[in-house]
Amino acid sequence: MYHKRSIGLISSATRWFTSNFMKANPEKFQVMFLRPMGQADQFPNTFKIEDLCIKRESTCRLLRITLDDGLRFTKHVNSICVKSSRQFNALIRIKKKPE
Repeated sequence: MYHKRSIGLISSATRWFTSNFMKANPEKFQVMFLRPMGQADQFPNTFKIEDLCIKRESTCRLLRITLDDGLRFTKHVNSICVKSSRQFNALIRIKKKPE
């Protein structure tokens, strides 16, 4: 059921691109199904729509936020912690630098 509906949505999106004189870039397409935690994975790994093959992703980065298919923010929080740690260490090195 979800698979057929998704194919219809993606097909309408590619038609919109064509009717507006745009070319779709399938390398940038992302498909992710949100599912409740603990639910078995029942969705296919790839979608073939016309001549486009779109791979399903378990995580998606959208507006600088990393989401996973269970709506957990673990990867997002981890990446923020790594970035802030690097910036903090850079500030410490600048402070210790003799003039």
